[in-house]
Amino acid sequence: MCARRAAGVAIREYLTRKGTPPSSASAVDLLTLLKDDPRLSPDLKLIVDHLTLRVTEEFKLPVDADLVAEARKLCGELLSNPGV
Repeated sequence: MCARRAAGVAIREYLTRKGTPPSSASAVDLLTLLKDDPRLSPDLKLIVDHLTLRVTEEFKLPVDADLVAEARKLCGELLSNPGV
């Protein structure tokens, strides 16, 4: 999924800027790692939760979410706001 990959790139850069380069290149691993970041706002944590959801057998999300729009917001916040 492109939204997850884009989020992974932004998370990798965010963590590197914070002085903790990630040990994994997996976007899912990076999203899981970001969930525990105390600097992350509740809104961004919800986006991370959505980006880690599995689709159903019908290839649908179990929630109503626009992952592309949410990934854009997450990437924008992580890359533009040093204190997130």
